[in-house]
Amino acid sequence: EEAVRESEKRYHTISHQSPIAIEIYDTIGTLVHVNPACLKLFGIEDILAIKKFSLFDDPNINDEQKEKLHKGETVQYRGPFDFGKVKKSGLYPTSREGIIWLDVLITPLGNRADSVTGFLVQVQDISERKLAEDSLQRVNLKLNVLSQLTRTELTSQIFLLDGYVEMAQSYAAGQDRIIETLQKGEKAIRSLRGTIAYSKDYQDMGVTPPGWQNVKRTMLFGLSHLPISEIKHSLETENLEVFADPLLEKAYQRLFENSLAHGDHVSRVRVWHTVTPDGVNLVFEDNGVGIPVEMKEQIFLHDEDTRTSVRGLFFIREILDITGITIQETGEPGKGARFEMAVPNGMWRLMGSGT
Repeated sequence: EEAVRESEKRYHTISHQSPIAIEIYDTIGTLVHVNPACLKLFGIEDILAIKKFSLFDDPNINDEQKEKLHKGETVQYRGPFDFGKVKKSGLYPTSREGIIWLDVLITPLGNRADSVTGFLVQVQDISERKLAEDSLQRVNLKLNVLSQLTRTELTSQIFLLDGYVEMAQSYAAGQDRIIETLQKGEKAIRSLRGTIAYSKDYQDMGVTPPGWQNVKRTMLFGLSHLPISEIKHSLETENLEVFADPLLEKAYQRLFENSLAHGDHVSRVRVWHTVTPDGVNLVFEDNGVGIPVEMKEQIFLHDEDTRTSVRGLFFIREILDITGITIQETGEPGKGARFEMAVPNGMWRLMGSGT
């Protein structure tokens, strides 16, 4: 009895002091407890005012999620909560107005027999975060449009400039110094074209939120854009998924392009992974000429004098970094390139294995 009283006291203290709104429901979804943070969040004076509200009245919980809850599985969702609709429905009186965004985690409670005896609901108001996310997405979309317009205009003007330089060379026949100068101008124009083409890769970066992607499937999509019929590839990641920017496919495509362009005699590419205490180590390796020791870090730098295909490695690092994934080259020179991508815990999962 003493232990029970002590446990109840600890539970009451935790619930009362928690800044997160806490609700407890019985097996049929009837509310039996709320903490002060919950009353404040929903604009309620006391628990008696909300007694009629059932967990399964929540429009954000569908039938599939209800079934999961009754099986003892946790359900989490993010969705809007409209106080206007609540007032019209008469479920309970509230002093709040408008719509807020909630992050809701519902955990089934069970006894020693592992049967569901109730539900613990934790609720956080994420309205400010949602507004910030929406604002950031709108800004990214505007930058995307600006980038596209700028690139189109630059491409048009460079085309005209290239034509004028070509005409000037024909007019300067016999004037070696003038022709030499114009040829340097042509080289600069080619460099500008490469930079514009390179910048296109960044146009969609960050526009769409990151999501879970199957590594093997994404790599196969990246491979589909390349002529690698004579190169054997072994993708041994199976059910591994990583949380990354939607441009991950292009990042993988750049890895294959790098092997084709600079591996010299690449005939095999292998991709595999190992689980580490800190996450997952995803390895991409080929059997080409490899990377010299002094170039292992330089290949990831943004250098205007570097070939475009190699500059793609800088692009890869930027894409992966969005969700905290790092990349480094660890291959042995002369025996092939080896890129190791460290995916931190929380940013990877093995589907179908319970991990």
